[in-house]
Amino acid sequence: MARLASTSRFAGSDAETDARGYCRSLLEERGFSVEEQQFEYSQVPGRWGPSLVALLAAAAVWLGVHFATRHHQPLLGLIVDLGGLSLLSLLGYWVTRKGVLDFPFGRAVATNLVATRNAEESRPWLWLAAHVDSKSQTIPMIARVASAVAFTLASAGATLSMFVLAAFSIRNHPDRMLDVPSSFGPVATLFSWIAVTAATPIIFCFVRNESHGALDNASGVATVILVAEQIDPSRNVGIVITSAEELGLAGARYFAATEPTGEVAINCDTIDETGAFRCMASGMRIHRLDEAIDQAASNLGITTSGIPGRARRASLRLRPMIPGILADNMAFTDAGWESFTLSRGNIGTLGLVHTSKDVPDRVKGTGIAMAADFIAAIVQELG
Repeated sequence: MARLASTSRFAGSDAETDARGYCRSLLEERGFSVEEQQFEYSQVPGRWGPSLVALLAAAAVWLGVHFATRHHQPLLGLIVDLGGLSLLSLLGYWVTRKGVLDFPFGRAVATNLVATRNAEESRPWLWLAAHVDSKSQTIPMIARVASAVAFTLASAGATLSMFVLAAFSIRNHPDRMLDVPSSFGPVATLFSWIAVTAATPIIFCFVRNESHGALDNASGVATVILVAEQIDPSRNVGIVITSAEELGLAGARYFAATEPTGEVAINCDTIDETGAFRCMASGMRIHRLDEAIDQAASNLGITTSGIPGRARRASLRLRPMIPGILADNMAFTDAGWESFTLSRGNIGTLGLVHTSKDVPDRVKGTGIAMAADFIAAIVQELG
């Protein structure tokens, strides 16, 4: 981990190439056949997408409330609000699944590292994944998460307020939209300004290259390579070290779309010394992953505190993604795989991610060793 995090590793940079070469040597020492998978993608969605979407979403909410209160047209306000957010959702759906790889502007080249054993006999159906690239942002991750949560709640409040205003207006004045009760207008306006304020950190969150990425994600790469040591060589498990995760999950999206036999991907991203383990997934819950995670945690005595034997063990199962956070498991899930991301940390961890303070000095490696044991046990349970 310290070797990888000795410098920043922006996707496609010489530093990332050097880090990938180091990972290749470690995997080859452990009996893997390793190949490099080069791909093209667009940096535009990863660099500018979140800022643009946040700006347009805030504008849709504010304009909707403006029409509802200032122009006394709550139904038109609802249409502007819900219509704008729906169009942004559709745009986001296309960008995340197609635009990252296909958008014609801001083209760049990056490289995944793909490691297999016994691939000449059959390709693996189970893959372990971690991204090696790093980035920094002008706004810390913890602020982005808080912004995403606050904007979601505020926009929901604004939409609900406009719905009440529209329902009252239609019920009492079916012919035309007239003044509505004055008590509802200020509430909707307040929610709209909270939404705009909440979106502001994301709007001004720009990509930089000033983080060494010790936690995010040298720790995840180190964990996956430790798992490679523990897995029986006869077990047909592949490893993919992805690139450009920090720019729209591009490497994972390309790999998932081109790997014909893949079914399950266990992604490892950000393993801290403290905090609880969190298994995050998008989409529908996957029962066999749930059961494998819980049984592996039970076998190892891992508790909800993340420390064996320190607290009463409770069920460790898949949980939703933290709002505002992207991880490679989402790319695998979008491609039809069963996937989740294993992380470990707390609020303090989020305060370090994507900042210049994410350096290897504070990471001792005990969390990485525990995470490796945990993933190896999950692999064993999956058969």
